[in-house]
Amino acid sequence: MKPWYLSTGMWGGILAVLLSSSGLALNVDLETGEFSGNIYDLGTQLGTMLAGIIALVGRFNASTPIATKRRRRLRDYAKERE
Repeated sequence: MKPWYLSTGMWGGILAVLLSSSGLALNVDLETGEFSGNIYDLGTQLGTMLAGIIALVGRFNASTPIATKRRRRLRDYAKERE
């Protein structure tokens, strides 16, 4: 099993959360705390952040690797050889 930091899925989720949260932070006035962007940008950034969190949690909790055609062929080949 490979470490989490070598997983491209984990890095994709981390980047989605970090980039969307930085986009939210750039649209907040630090003096007043008011959101200066429009509501559509807010919805898009929150949705992207939520998707990144879901991806991270899903990949972290996954108990089996993602099936690929190559893995299926290898599995079928191994069954034939038995």
